[in-house]
Amino acid sequence: MDAPRIGTAIPKRRYQLGEYGLVVLGEVASLDGHDYTWIMALTRDGEAQPDLFVTSEANPPGEREQGSHRLRVIAASGEKVLGNSDGLSDIDNFVTVAIGITKQLFKLEDEQEMQLL
Repeated sequence: MDAPRIGTAIPKRRYQLGEYGLVVLGEVASLDGHDYTWIMALTRDGEAQPDLFVTSEANPPGEREQGSHRLRVIAASGEKVLGNSDGLSDIDNFVTVAIGITKQLFKLEDEQEMQLL
């Protein structure tokens, strides 16, 4: 998996979703050239490496007519940009979208996330 390369970041929120822990990082200093606003990492309980990343990244100036930020999903099977939106700069909007995608991809629709931080 081509995981985000992070110099520093601040954990802003933590959730439990079934047998997975989710952490949302902000104030990200990127080492890979992406301008991350938020990164959500999904890790199975007891494992060290995340199974999935969902990111909100600022679009370059020439691509902002579709939205200020893009949503990207990074998994072992590859990565994909799922869309653009101004709302992805807001942590609440990002978390709602990112958890929804996670529930679909990991068949966790029946699980309720519990905010820990």
